[in-house]
Order: sequence, then structure tokens, then C-alpha cells
Amino acid sequence: MIAYRSAFTSVLLRQASSFTSTLFPSPRKTSFNFNSATLSMTSSSCVPPVSTLLSSPIIGGDYAGFSANFCAKSGELIPVPEHLVPESMLEWGDIPSHLEVLTSENESGENVLVTRTTITVLPEVGCGIDNLETIKKENTLVSDNTQWQLYVPDEKKQIASIDQLKSAHQVELETIFQTAAEEVTDENGKTITYPRRIRISFAVDKSTRSLTSDISIQVERQLSEKSSSGIKWTGEQHNSGGLDARTVVNDIGNDIVYGDVFSVKKGKQNKDRWDYLTAMTGKWVQRNVIPVSAENEQRQVQRESSDFGITTDKNSNITVLHLPQNILLRYGNQFTLLDGSEVHDWGVELSHFDVINGQVQRNVLLRLFNDQALKIDEGKIISFIWVEDKI
Repeated sequence: MIAYRSAFTSVLLRQASSFTSTLFPSPRKTSFNFNSATLSMTSSSCVPPVSTLLSSPIIGGDYAGFSANFCAKSGELIPVPEHLVPESMLEWGDIPSHLEVLTSENESGENVLVTRTTITVLPEVGCGIDNLETIKKENTLVSDNTQWQLYVPDEKKQIASIDQLKSAHQVELETIFQTAAEEVTDENGKTITYPRRIRISFAVDKSTRSLTSDISIQVERQLSEKSSSGIKWTGEQHNSGGLDARTVVNDIGNDIVYGDVFSVKKGKQNKDRWDYLTAMTGKWVQRNVIPVSAENEQRQVQRESSDFGITTDKNSNITVLHLPQNILLRYGNQFTLLDGSEVHDWGVELSHFDVINGQVQRNVLLRLFNDQALKIDEGKIISFIWVEDKI
């Protein structure tokens, strides 16, 4: 069902006047100066009320969108596994780059933060598009093994971090960025607004300080604030069928269906979009640092080409990946503080870049794994967030 929808047009990047204004950098070295806020996965006192999490416009309800995986070492797109693709598509070499996903999130009981029902729609051709095959999974986030935080650095720009302890050393990190809402005019001339979000998730090993899974990126729009627990698409029975391609396409929406959401196409002169990052070097203003302290006034920082991963710094211990949806991932063990001191705790930083009222802006979430994070009985992750504006 995916193969014949391959005509892409850029969605997120269309809002700017040129490629240069739509390609956004992220620094290799992060600047901040404040006292660390440490949360414990094993301490229930660190977990806010369930209602606070579900009251966010980026968590809870029904969502529909696309999902794709990327290599944690190179950032390259990984095609859909062949065992999920029909034989007829394989024969023509028509392997999809992404899958359609339908997601429901809701509260389901005591000590449960969120129950997430994910329905993955498998590729199909011919008559199969009228009765699609799906894979239905449920994941419950409980307070005993999940550390989460919700940030509101700017209006309509919420960010959520959800860190789920899978084993003694394995932690699944999920980051959700709220993006500009999608407005659609229906057949009656009525404007309907759909909230949008980007979800990035991958696993890390605290003991080896490394990424241990592919990077999953999901681009979704919210259909309803109220969760249907997946029944909207599959009925009450597991994988009950009856889902057709038209329903899936209508729920995902044309902006995602016909948009180059995973940057399959090249930019002008067949260049990768991130090649234009050189225009983003220069001065940025850093603000809204969380956790808050007396040192959190606005600060001006200089960003060089090596900060964006355009050129290589031989002395750097940071891996930089340029990902679609204006997402930049950095991980390693060399982060510089505002006072010039360096932190050598291993960390993971995700940035989302956008154009707000003509100004390039980036929202950043940094997780640091301090020495205590290597202890099985501690499991602590230090999280920071801030905003930077290009000047």
C-alpha cells in the first residue's frame, strides 16, 4: 500500500523562502551553567501526576503518521525489512522506506503513566489494500521503571522526554517535539487543525555508553484528544482486520502522505539538504535554560562549522548525525560548559530546528549519564533543555 505513493514534496521545509533558511545547525559543544536536576527511575516521588503528562498536546489521544528507521552510526535511512514486504514488490525492487503507524495513548490504571497501542500497517498491493494486514502492540509506561519530563520552553513548542529502563543497563530514550499544527480545509470550507509531533526513540547501554539500536523517527498528527485504544482502526479483537488503504491515507493526511518527511529526495543541484548548514555559522542567543538558576540569563554563543558536523574536529569525542525533519543527534562524552569547563560524562543531545516568524530557532534536549548512572541501583539521567535563536 505504500509503494504507489512515492511522489514526494517537502512539507516542513516549504515554509521558508529558500533552502538556506530551512537547514538548521546544532552545536557540537553545548553551553550551559547551572545546577543539575537529577531524576531517579526508581523513585516514585520524582514522577509527576499522570494527569499532567496526559494533559500535554503532544501526548495522549489518537495519532496517525509515518515511521522510519535510521542507522545509529551513519544516520542513513534503513529500508523496511524484506520479510514485511510482499513478494511482488521485492521482485520489482520496490522496497518502502517507511511504514504507516496508528497510535493510541491513554491512562489505564494505578502507577501507569501511559498505555500506548501501536498499529503498524504492513505494505500491500492489489486487492490487499482493501483489507490491510497489521501488527498490533501495546507498551505500558509505569512509574517504577520510567523517568519522564515535560518542558514548555516556548508557546506551542512543548518537548517531552520519556526514558524507560528495559534491563539493568538498557534504557530506551524517547524524545517528542511538538511542531507546527497542520490546518486543513474540509469539503464544507471549515478549517480543521491537527496538532503535529515528531517522536525519536532508540536504546542506549549505560555500561558501555553506546547506542544499541537503530534510530526510530515517527512523524504524526493527532486525530483526537481522546484515545480509542486502537479500536478505531482494528476493532476490539487483536489484528481483527477490515482496515482499508483509504482510511489510513485520510487519517495520516496529505501533508505527511505526499511530503518528503524522511528526506528521500535531494535538494538543489542534487545536494543533501544539510549541505547548506554553512549559512548557519555565527552568533546564536541561548535562553530558557532548564533547570532554572540565577545564571540562566540570555547568553550569546558562537557556532562554527564543526559544531554542526559539517567539518570534523579531530579532538572531538562527539558523533554528529544529520537526520530528517530538521533533527540533529549528537552523542559522546565531551560537552563544554559556559564557564569553559568540560564535562566528560557520556551524553545524548537531540535538537529540532524550525523557522519562527522568519527567525531560525532550535530547541535542544540533552541527557547526561553521570557516574551514578552506571550503577544498577541508581539509574540516574541528568536532563537539560534550552532554546537558541540565530542572530
